[in-house]
Amino acid sequence: MALLYKPTDYKGVKISATDNEVMTGNVPNSAVSVHLPSELDAGPTNTIVFSVMQLPKKIALERSDELSDRRIIGLSVRGKRFSGLQEPVNLTINITTGRNEVLTPLCVFLNITEKRFSTDGCETQRQSQSHVTCSCNHLTYFGVLMVSADLSAKDQEVLSYITYIGCGISLTALIFAVLLFITDRKLRGDDSKKIHISLAVSFILLNIHFLPSQAVAAMSSTELCLYVALLLHYSLLASFTWMALEGFHLYLLLVKVFNIYVRRYLLKLSVVGWGLPAVIVSVVVISNKNMYGRTPLDSSRPDSTAV
Repeated sequence: MALLYKPTDYKGVKISATDNEVMTGNVPNSAVSVHLPSELDAGPTNTIVFSVMQLPKKIALERSDELSDRRIIGLSVRGKRFSGLQEPVNLTINITTGRNEVLTPLCVFLNITEKRFSTDGCETQRQSQSHVTCSCNHLTYFGVLMVSADLSAKDQEVLSYITYIGCGISLTALIFAVLLFITDRKLRGDDSKKIHISLAVSFILLNIHFLPSQAVAAMSSTELCLYVALLLHYSLLASFTWMALEGFHLYLLLVKVFNIYVRRYLLKLSVVGWGLPAVIVSVVVISNKNMYGRTPLDSSRPDSTAV
């Protein structure tokens, strides 16, 4: 749907749209309502173009799957370009997805050049269960993304306690398993048990460096943060490597069965299990040391891998 409006005595205008029609002024139960400020100073020779469109599913844009109702609202004035408006453009948009504890609306515009959604110049203002008001200082194509809601301070505290308790129990059990292996001579003679213990040690290293990571990140020491990040990466890679070696060992025992003698078998496994992660971490450090340490993240995209 679209509306072409030629003002005669422009002092600002309000445009509303339902699922079936678009008109100036207020419309009951409108899906989109836009208030354009007088600062646009549109005259009889300037046509205000308002459009509401559904983004086709075949168009692949970054985060388009988060776009509420896949609805795009276009605003422009022929013959003029606007940015940095002192009086913002206000858009009130109906969101059928609904705001809840998991999803919250975020006002964005479509950057045509970069083919992605951006929040630059747009603020998410008043919100209700079914509507959100966006305030933007330019004219372009707008939309609302339903993004993961920020956790409250109380929820963050509860999740932190759950994490500490769970990792603490895991660490205690792993240390007990290693001590049992050290004190029992029969267990030390079994190659399978030695591989289990190597995996347990890698998990212990992971827990030891993961538990204080939040406290270290809050400190001012860059060197300590770098050390913890590097050891976290190494411990995680070692855990994955030893799990893979566990699978390889089971393959030899259950599938190959016969003629599986390998000279210095445990030594070779240890070189791979502890050496391969060290090589990977060393390559990363040599190529770009800044990969480790503090990195700003986009809080509106907690599931993103981009840093």
